[in-house]
Amino acid sequence: MLIHYKPDFKIFDFYIEVKGWWNEKSKLIRQLMAEQYPDILILYISEKEYKQLYTIYMDKISNWERR
Repeated sequence: MLIHYKPDFKIFDFYIEVKGWWNEKSKLIRQLMAEQYPDILILYISEKEYKQLYTIYMDKISNWERR
């Protein structure tokens, strides 16, 4: 099985992935990334952190993703 993965953002020397929820495929991708690319730092933002960021920035960023 071939899986392609591209994180949501790159900032300086690390990546950010926004995950509202985890399914089996996203868990597998996270595991494979950690095993195959241990030197790449990825910060995962869960639903809880996303809601906090949304509350702070929804009115400050004009193109903020709306549900």
